[in-house]
Amino acid sequence: MMLRHLCSTLAFVFLAVWLGAQPRESGFVFKASDLMQVSQKVAGDSAAWPLVVGLSERYLLRNEFRLPASAQKALKPFAELRRKVNLERQTLSQLIKRGAPVLAEAEFSAASAALQAHDKAVSDGKLEPALSAGEKFLSLLPELSSTVEARRTEAIEAKLKKKAGTVDKRKGLLGVWQPALEGDLLAESDGIRTAAQSSALLAFVDGSTLFVSENTTAIVRTARIDRLDKTLRADVVLVKGTLLSQLSAQAQEAGMFKLNAGSSEAIVNSGKFWASVSDARIVRIARIANYDGTMQVQAGKMLVTLQKNQGTVVLQGKEPLPPVELLPAPRLRWNGLDTVIFRNELTLQWNPVPNAAKYHIEVSPESDFSRHVKAYFTTALSLQLKNLPHETHFVRLQAIDRLGLRGADSPTYRILRSPDTEPPFLFVQDFPTQLGDTLLRYTTLNRLTLRGESEPNSTLLKDGELLTTMPNGTFEFTVQLDTLAEKLVQLSALDAAQNRRNLVLRIKRIRIEQLRELSWSCTVHTDTLLSKGLPIQVRGLAYPNLTLHLTHSGKIYSAIADSKGNWAISVEPTPNQTLTVSFESPDSKEPIIIRTYFVK
Repeated sequence: MMLRHLCSTLAFVFLAVWLGAQPRESGFVFKASDLMQVSQKVAGDSAAWPLVVGLSERYLLRNEFRLPASAQKALKPFAELRRKVNLERQTLSQLIKRGAPVLAEAEFSAASAALQAHDKAVSDGKLEPALSAGEKFLSLLPELSSTVEARRTEAIEAKLKKKAGTVDKRKGLLGVWQPALEGDLLAESDGIRTAAQSSALLAFVDGSTLFVSENTTAIVRTARIDRLDKTLRADVVLVKGTLLSQLSAQAQEAGMFKLNAGSSEAIVNSGKFWASVSDARIVRIARIANYDGTMQVQAGKMLVTLQKNQGTVVLQGKEPLPPVELLPAPRLRWNGLDTVIFRNELTLQWNPVPNAAKYHIEVSPESDFSRHVKAYFTTALSLQLKNLPHETHFVRLQAIDRLGLRGADSPTYRILRSPDTEPPFLFVQDFPTQLGDTLLRYTTLNRLTLRGESEPNSTLLKDGELLTTMPNGTFEFTVQLDTLAEKLVQLSALDAAQNRRNLVLRIKRIRIEQLRELSWSCTVHTDTLLSKGLPIQVRGLAYPNLTLHLTHSGKIYSAIADSKGNWAISVEPTPNQTLTVSFESPDSKEPIIIRTYFVK
């Protein structure tokens, strides 16, 4: 009997756990803890629990739900729909990777909106809207898929995203050159041509770009999206001039981008490369520089692999040179990447790069140098920019080696040209207090070396005499105090428009005698403090912002004098221990002892 009873009990428990619920009356009753399991069973997805809750009755005392038979029947078509929707989510993700947002923008937006409406209706517990939106999503997905696949079988056109100056296009190999407009599309075999002081930026659907410099002719021989791996397949011919590429990570990884420059052909696994084709007398010369990843350059029977920051040169009818290390980037002699100027001209100065034959300087109003780029070449270590308009200018530099290969890019420097109505800035270090145009500093030294900075190329005067400054605007000079209690120095900075900034440097000597005048809360007998076991307070008159320290029984107590020099410190005394009063030197930041006492 006991065995049969135990078996019956175990069977009941097993059945309750397996079902997660039990039929009761005319509906399906289940515990609140089984909500997710029941939602998965009756709605096809545990995430659809808001629908189950919305269609159920709640028994708070028993913490149970009752799902009527009619609700169970209503959820059956939803469960089937939900399984299909969840399955097709993966299809939508694959279509996104295949370029659905670009190739079928309208269809993708409609399908995405229907899916979002379906999910929102489910989370809101609204069955009918969830069914309607889900069915709409499933009906739109085949159209989206077929549209994407159909369009991916077509050649992908490169878009003329930006242009400056005179830019022409040619449709097909036998077409006639005609003016190009921003937004024009270049299909296979179409060409692009820039004139002097002109440029163009071509953009592909995967995010890759080609910057076409002035006096350049290029042909888009191939521009497709591969059906299998969904990557860009492009083949660009550089007839003459210069190209600078920025390939997407996808295109770089796939290695389906080809460049034909002169008599060479390159397979690109690089995110950024530069190529140039020019004529030297009768021989055409191709120069290729790689800045990221690898490039395989072939000419004749010779194949060379360019690693990061390597380049090669290919003479017409010759094999490519072995890889050459590119020159590092020159750096402007500035403290930072940003500067503000108030004149319409600026002299750039940079550090020399060993083995550089010349330097290439690019100036553009756009940070990506995609339009209105002004290019300068010089063998000097400086360049004067003139007639700069009131706007932000971006500058970058490269060193060109003796083979004509373009080195690595410098950091991008930003120059803001403002109207020349403001005086140049003037800053002097270690003067913590400023009252108007007067800077105040206290010191314990007889001789001070002062350092500061002003606007580059400004004129600096010290007490009316010319003061030498560095190209970046920094300066330093020495002030001799000797026995003087106070020293005044007049500084003036003038820019080219004669805007003037004046500062008065007021330097005062610290008198330690004044610091020794202390007021104690306890009795002082010579150098002994009679604390009587009570807290000791000490006050004094120092100099504004001076830091005072009390060292007693292994502890340091500190205070900073206020704007009038007043300060106070309280300590808990320890008998038969010394107490030292000191101040922090504003010059060396080291403590200087004023007096030492013995505590009783």
